[in-house]
Amino acid sequence: MPPTIRWLHLSDFHVGKDAYEQRRLFTEIIREIERWKNEKEFVPDYVFLTGDIANKGQKREYESFRKDFLIPLQEKFDVSTIVFPVPGNHDVERPGTDTLDSTAPLAASSKFFDADKIGKAARDQIVPRFKNYKKLMAASGISPDWLAKSEGTAFHIRSLAGVQVAVIGLNTAWLCKNDQDKNKLTPGYRLVESALKKAEGCQIKIILGHHPLSWWNENEEANIRRLFAQHNVIYLHGHMHKSEGRVEESMADHFLTLQAGAAFQAREGEPWINGFSWGDLDPQAGEVRISPRYWVNGEWPPDMSAITQKRRIGETDWWRFSLPGMRAPLLSNISVQIPGWKVLDAEILNSFAREIDQQEAQRFFDGAEPDWALAISPQFPLRCQTKALLRKVTSFKGEDRPQISLLHGPAAEGKSMALRQIVVAVVRANPDIGVFWHQDDSVSLNVQAFEKMLATKPNWLIATDHGDMIVDDLARLAQSLKRAGNCNVQFVIAAHDSDWKLAKGDTIVWNSFSRFESTRLAGLTEEDATSLAEAWLHFGASSNDSSLHGLKPDALAQRLIHAAKDDGFDEGAFFGALLTLRHGKDLRSHMRALLQRFDNMTLPSGGTVGGAFRLISAMHAEGLNFLSTNVLQESIGCDRLTMQQDVLWPLAAEAAASGGAYLRTRHRRIAKAALEVCSDDGEDLESLYILLACSAVRLRSIKNVRLQELEDWNYTLTKHFVQNGHAEMAVRIAEKMLEVVPDNVYYAVNLARLKRESGDLDGAFDVLYLMSLKKRDNRAVWLEWGTICGILNDYVSNVGLTAYSISDDLSPSTLGGEDASLAFANLAKAFEELNRLYRRDDFNRARAGCAFLGLLLSQNKKNLSFLRIHQQESISWGTPVDVTEGLAWMQAGLNAAIVEGSLNDSVAERIGNPAQFRFAALRRLLGQ
Repeated sequence: MPPTIRWLHLSDFHVGKDAYEQRRLFTEIIREIERWKNEKEFVPDYVFLTGDIANKGQKREYESFRKDFLIPLQEKFDVSTIVFPVPGNHDVERPGTDTLDSTAPLAASSKFFDADKIGKAARDQIVPRFKNYKKLMAASGISPDWLAKSEGTAFHIRSLAGVQVAVIGLNTAWLCKNDQDKNKLTPGYRLVESALKKAEGCQIKIILGHHPLSWWNENEEANIRRLFAQHNVIYLHGHMHKSEGRVEESMADHFLTLQAGAAFQAREGEPWINGFSWGDLDPQAGEVRISPRYWVNGEWPPDMSAITQKRRIGETDWWRFSLPGMRAPLLSNISVQIPGWKVLDAEILNSFAREIDQQEAQRFFDGAEPDWALAISPQFPLRCQTKALLRKVTSFKGEDRPQISLLHGPAAEGKSMALRQIVVAVVRANPDIGVFWHQDDSVSLNVQAFEKMLATKPNWLIATDHGDMIVDDLARLAQSLKRAGNCNVQFVIAAHDSDWKLAKGDTIVWNSFSRFESTRLAGLTEEDATSLAEAWLHFGASSNDSSLHGLKPDALAQRLIHAAKDDGFDEGAFFGALLTLRHGKDLRSHMRALLQRFDNMTLPSGGTVGGAFRLISAMHAEGLNFLSTNVLQESIGCDRLTMQQDVLWPLAAEAAASGGAYLRTRHRRIAKAALEVCSDDGEDLESLYILLACSAVRLRSIKNVRLQELEDWNYTLTKHFVQNGHAEMAVRIAEKMLEVVPDNVYYAVNLARLKRESGDLDGAFDVLYLMSLKKRDNRAVWLEWGTICGILNDYVSNVGLTAYSISDDLSPSTLGGEDASLAFANLAKAFEELNRLYRRDDFNRARAGCAFLGLLLSQNKKNLSFLRIHQQESISWGTPVDVTEGLAWMQAGLNAAIVEGSLNDSVAERIGNPAQFRFAALRRLLGQ
C-alpha cells in the first residue's frame, strides 16, 4: 500500500469535571490506541489535541492530564509521532481576573492580531490567561510558547508520504470571556495569513483550532474562509462535542473541516457521548479518510451518524472526502425531476407574470389559493410581518449549515401568498438560484433523491406550503446536508400552527443542524390593512358594495382592522376581515350558492364534492382539527389521486377549503355558515360525524392503516360533544363505532362510560355484560362494570367486579400501577358505602387497606386526592403495617360483603365467588 499520513484527533477533555470517570476513560482511550497499533498496525504520525484540555484552566487539571493521559500516550509511540495541542475556551483560567475588552481587537484599526512585535505586545496583556496551559502543555517538541511570540501561531513542517506537510496551530480562544462568546471570536486573520504564507511550499496544510468557523466574528470568518479556501486547508477543531466532517466552499475554491467529538463530556449512559476520530490522508489517491468513534458498552465502535453514509467506503469503518485542491471526477448527470416537486428559476417564474383581472383578484379576496401571477403582481405587497424573514432568506450566504425559514400562523392569514412572494423575491435577488417547489402535498420529501440532486448545482432554495407534512424528512435532509458540507441550500416552509405542533415540528432542535428562522404571521397590522385596502379598491371593491364607493384606503383600512378585531373566531384575521366586509350577513347566501356548485361536481364513487365539503365543514365548525386526507378518502370512497385532483383542488380554487396534514375550510366562519345552510335545509348533521368516525375505525381496525390522530377519533370526538351538551349524540357516535368492530373492548368501555355519564345505567350494564362474554380477560371491562354497579347502589357487585378486575382469576398477566390504584379507589368507595349500610368493622378496615395500597401505586393527582380522603376518614381503624396486612383487610372486606349481601345474578355467573379470588400479580406489583 502507498504511504499515507495518519492522525488521531482528540478534543474537549474537560479535565477536572469528573476525575474518577475521566481517569477510567483515559485508560480506555489508551487501550484502544494500543489495539489499533498492534492489531491494525495503525501508528499515527500526529496526535491532534484541539482544545479544552482543562475544565477551568487550573494547574491541577493540567497536572492530572499529563500524568493520567499525556505521558502514557507518548509512551506508546516513538519520537516520530508528534503530539500537537492547541487551547480552547476552557483552557482560559477561570475565574479570570482580567478586564478584557473583546471588541477592541476586532476593530479595523486594531493591530492586536498583527504577526509582529506590536501585535505581540498587544496580546501580551491576555497571554497570562493561558499561563497554566502554557506552562504545562509542552509536548513532543511543540512548545506552547508560541502563544507569547510574534507569530501567534504554532507551526510544524515535515515530509511524509512523499509530500511536505505543514501543521498550523491556532488559538481561537484569544477573546473568550464567557458563555456568550459566539460570533465574537477569532484566531486573528492576519496571524492566519502569516502562517499560511510560511506554508505555501507545502502540498498538505492542516490547521488546528478549537472553535468552528460559525463561532467567529463575521468579518474575521469571511476573511479566514477565503484564506482557507485559497490554500485548500484541512481544518480540524472541536468545541461542538460531536464528530462531523464537511466540505466548505468560498468563491471557486474549497477546504475541508473535520470536527472531533468530546474525549470526555459525560459518563457512559448519560445523553451525551464521548468520542474521537482517526484520520488517514492518501496524497496519491487524493482523498482524506475519517473514522469517527464513540464510547458505548465498553467499546469504541464507528459513529455512523457523524458523516453522511454516501461518503462511507463500502462496509468499512471509514468515510471518504476528496483532498482539498485535488479535483475529483465530476459526478454523472443526475436528473432533477423529483416526483411532487417542480423546478423553478427566474425565467420560468417570469413566464407566469400576467395582468390580474378583477375576477381573479376578487377570488383571492374570497380566500382562493394564490398562484404565481398573484405573487408576482406589484398590486399585492408583501405582508410587513414577513419582511424581516425575507431579508434573512435573501442574505443567506450558505456558510456552515443549511438554513430553514418557517412561516407559520393560524389558518387564513395569507401564509401561502407570502411564501410565494418570498420565493419570487429571492429569485429576483439571485437569478442564478434554483428552486424546488412542492406542488403535490401527497408526496413527501425524498431525502435520497434530494441528496443526489443538490450536488449538481451550488445554490438551491427548497420551498413548500406543507411544511408540517415533511417535518421528519426535512430534518434528516438538513442534517445530511450539514454533515456533507453542502450548505448552500436553504428551505422556506409554511405551516399552520396546530399542524406544525401535531407533526412535532416544535420539538426538533432545528438550530443544532441548521440556521433556523421562524416568523409567525397573525393579526392585521395597520400597514397591512392599508396595503390590503389599496389592492381591494384597485380591483373594484366599490363595484360590488355601494357602501364602499368613494372610500379612501385609510378609511377602508380602519374598517378592516375593526372587522378583524370583532371577528369572534380564533382564526386568521386577514381573511376573516375580508369575509366580514365582503359578505357580512350575506355569507349564508354565498355558502348556499357554493354548496350548489359543489353538489353538481360528481365523483367516480357516486358522491359529490359538496359531500366532501360538508364533512370538512362539520369538523372545522366544531374546532375539531384532526380530519386527515385518509379519513376523508375513506368517507367518500375515492383514491388519493381523485381526492387531490377532483376534491381538494376545486375546493381550494373556490376559496372553500385548504389542505395540509389536516383539512379545514378556509375560515371557521365558512364552516359555520355552511352547516347553518345544511341545517336550514333539514340535513342530518349528526350523520356527518358518524360517517367520519366509522371511517377512521375501519381504516385502523380493519384495513390496518396507521392514523396518527386515532386517539382523537376514539375519544376526543365523543368527549367534545359531551362537554358541549350533546351527550346523546356522543352515545350514538360511540354505538356506531362499536358496530364497526363489535369485539373492540376499548370502544365498548368508552360507550359504557358515555351511557353511564348520560344516566343510561342499564344500557351501560348490558354493553359490558355482552363484552365480558367476548373478551373475558380485559381488566377495563370489569372495572367499568363495577363502577356502574356502584352507581346502581349494588355495592356487593361493585366490590366483586372491581376486585375481579385486579385478580389472577381474570388474568395472571402483569397489572398496570395506575389501573390497580384506580381499582383500589373504587373499592375504598364501595367499602365506605357497605359500612354505611351494614356497620361492620371489616368494611372500615377494608377501606383503610385499599386506601393504603392505592397510595403505594398512584401518580395521578385526582386519584391520589380520593385515596388520601379515604385514608384520613378511616384512620381510626388503623393503617396496615405492610402490603400483606393491607391485602388481608381487603380480602376480609370481600368476604364480609358476600355474607351481608349477594351478587347480581349476571355478575355472579361471570366472576364466581370473590372470597376465593387470588392476587399473585397484584402482590408482585406491590413488591411482594
